[in-house]
Amino acid sequence: MTDTPASSSDNGAPAPAASEKADHMIPKARLDEEVGKRRALETELTTIADAFLSEVPEALKPLIPEGLSPADKIKWFQKAKATGVFGGGKETVKVPETDTGKPKVTPKDVDLSQLPPMARIAHGYGKK
Repeated sequence: MTDTPASSSDNGAPAPAASEKADHMIPKARLDEEVGKRRALETELTTIADAFLSEVPEALKPLIPEGLSPADKIKWFQKAKATGVFGGGKETVKVPETDTGKPKVTPKDVDLSQLPPMARIAHGYGKK
């Protein structure tokens, strides 16, 4: 009794003929070219993501999730910035300037020499 080899596909479809395989094959040079393009784009995207994340203050860098792809890092940064975590959000609160002028309710100095005698006596007793 001889065993027949199992089909190469999991669904039980017959294996394609050698001529069909040749039609779907990509030349090695073309494949290497596409792989090179992809690596270049991944490197460029990583550089852009690093540029975005360089805007994060040093004290907040531990908040950056680890294990994200460069595209996900950029998305995370945009969401975090929109919430105002880094100070550039939509809901930035403007603090009014402090008034450094003379208070408007400053008591006036009274020249006692100009007051009538009864007013001077009242002022002496604290009745003003």
